[in-house]
Amino acid sequence: RDVLGSSAAGSAGNLNASVDDMQRAKEKELEQSRNSLGVIKASSKLYGVYIKSANENNQCRICERAFGDEASRRDFVEKYENQKNALPQALKDAEAKVQELELVVQGIRSLGPLQARVEEQKTRVAEVQKKAESADAESMKADDAAAQSERTLRAITERHAAAASLEPQLARCLSLEEEVADLVD
Repeated sequence: RDVLGSSAAGSAGNLNASVDDMQRAKEKELEQSRNSLGVIKASSKLYGVYIKSANENNQCRICERAFGDEASRRDFVEKYENQKNALPQALKDAEAKVQELELVVQGIRSLGPLQARVEEQKTRVAEVQKKAESADAESMKADDAAAQSERTLRAITERHAAAASLEPQLARCLSLEEEVADLVD
């Protein structure tokens, strides 16, 4: 029984620690994915500003200088348009990752009530174990009392048998006593 109790307690403790560690790790991963999603959204807007500034003002918004010629402006615009055009897929992937992680974290959080039930069952196992130990002790006391009663009954039976074997002698003694009393009278 001790093995059962300590095993259940150990397993529950390990389960709680594992679930807590998993939840912290997934929440951290979710936060990082949300940050990445924000960076992608901000990058898309920022690239749009760079492209618009280059096209409208013939100026690099990053270093605030004018482009020397049309080819350098086109190269600049093309570079940021390519980066901006790659963002929708990255944005879609990041949003999917965030949604997936939100579901995972939600699932892990839903284990909280189960953890509480595991703790409750662990407490019940300990209570049942104490009751079983108490019942064992009571059973041992009852066995001892039964053995003592059996010894006492055996001793009484033996005395009764001994007394029964003396009954004829007692009857003879009483008879002799009556004869002696008749003779004395």
